Amino acid sequence: MPLSINEKDGKRVVKINGAITVYDAMGLHRGLLNYLETNDKLVLDLAAVKECDAEDVQLISSAIRSAKAAGKTFVIENASESVKAAARRAGVAIDAL
Repeated sequence: MPLSINEKDGKRVVKINGAITVYDAMGLHRGLLNYLETNDKLVLDLAAVKECDAEDVQLISSAIRSAKAAGKTFVIENASESVKAAARRAGVAIDAL
């Protein structure tokens, strides 16, 4: 699961390329939360995600809820069709995150 990190409009943008596997999801969840401990704004760009499971979406959703509860800004941009399908399977409204 290759990642790239850039700045855009004062926010850190993390772009995921390829597949997010169940093995990647826990590390991604932990990494996002660690980043948000010292930063207030994060954008997760999922346009290039080719594979994604419902469990992956649930962990990303959990990280977003944790960030919002701490007063942080964490949003998803450009969810790929794979991410949207996984979100539907997980019962998560990806556009509401």
